[in-house]
Amino acid sequence: MVPKYTLNHTGTRKQIEFWHSDKRFRAYIGGLGAGKTRAGTVEVLRQPPESVGAVVCPSYKMLKDTIVPTIKETAKELLISYNKSDMVMEFVHGVKLLLRSSDDPESLRGPNLGFFWLDEPALQTYMTWKIMLGRIRRAPGRAWVTGTPAGRNWLYKVFVEEADENYGLTKASSKDNPWLPQHYLDSLDKSYEGSFHKQEVEGEFIEWVDEPAYPGFREDRNCVKGLRDRYHEWKPLIICCDFNHRIMSWPIAQVLDGQPSVLCEITKHDAQVRDVVRDFRKEFPSHRAGVWIYGDATGGGETATANSAFDQMFEELDSYPSDVIFMVPKKNPPVLDRLRAVNDVLRGTNGYLMRIDADYCEVLKTDFEKVEMNKLGNNVLKIEDREDEKAYLTHASDAVGYWINMEFPVGVARRPADGDGEESVRRKPKTPDRDTRRNKAASKTGLLEGL
Repeated sequence: MVPKYTLNHTGTRKQIEFWHSDKRFRAYIGGLGAGKTRAGTVEVLRQPPESVGAVVCPSYKMLKDTIVPTIKETAKELLISYNKSDMVMEFVHGVKLLLRSSDDPESLRGPNLGFFWLDEPALQTYMTWKIMLGRIRRAPGRAWVTGTPAGRNWLYKVFVEEADENYGLTKASSKDNPWLPQHYLDSLDKSYEGSFHKQEVEGEFIEWVDEPAYPGFREDRNCVKGLRDRYHEWKPLIICCDFNHRIMSWPIAQVLDGQPSVLCEITKHDAQVRDVVRDFRKEFPSHRAGVWIYGDATGGGETATANSAFDQMFEELDSYPSDVIFMVPKKNPPVLDRLRAVNDVLRGTNGYLMRIDADYCEVLKTDFEKVEMNKLGNNVLKIEDREDEKAYLTHASDAVGYWINMEFPVGVARRPADGDGEESVRRKPKTPDRDTRRNKAASKTGLLEGL
């Protein structure tokens, strides 16, 4: 016998609309902070007693960081068990919820379910949706998705273009959530504009065509002549790295007058990492205040591994007459977070204004002017055809983005650079660090403090 229980919960107007829909397949699509995860969580608790279902996320990390805490906070005493090993939750009314990742969609085959929930479906594949549909073999036979859109991908096709009477769509803006503080909403309006705002704040499905990735860039605001001549030997010198054999363009920067300032760039075509480092050493044979290196955690994917790329840098900088500190994240930030952080400093949103010396940063300036978003609006457009002039874009702006996202993240006025959080810090070793040991024992002085 199922014990009696009461589910007390409040919701936004849009969440209530979603919960009350009688459609078999439903989507709650919204902007940042629109209550998407909570809408999905409450729907789990509303399922019939003794039913079995699953929540599927793009990764187990997202499950642990977002879904699990939200369910615990919302369900409270209604959650009677959580098996971390099997990733299964059970609730007081007999509902069992499997927590799964779609990083390997084929692994989702097997269980017979009565319902399933895809969180952030735009980050998952259409194959995941199809596989999960095949698992609904029990009552009540329902499914729902919650997330932010990413262009007009399969999600748009299923819930808009090809939707029939069994499908329902609820769209919610960030501003539909009355519990969001006004300062947060104001920051979204400042950080996003145009199509970015429509997708990330309004929760709209956008057809991304010729949309700039860096709408915050303005030549009259961000380009400063003579910046290279203001190089300061007693301020840390920053190398921003992105690894690609086709073209390596590394912006060289400092924080001058408290502002992120790109002095020049080291650019080589069809080059190895060692070649670019050697050119850096020719340009800056010595530097008193130390060199800080930020870069792509993957080391360039198919063109170089993280180990080989950074090991080459270790070897070439081993004899450099100054401290060299690697500020390398364990994993790269989400692309949209990085783009938002860069656009913020291009606009000067949080009091920091990026400046570049256009006479010495031709590749970076061209990136800021010409890089576009892909058709899904979830990444910059990368061209593989070497004959296309756009194939040489994105690398310099990606590189500077790793630095900006770490040191000038969205919504943070000032941040230390001593390895706080996810990033790993590595000093230049006496010999190459072959096992890429990661530690947090670098400088405690901070990159921004006192500059």
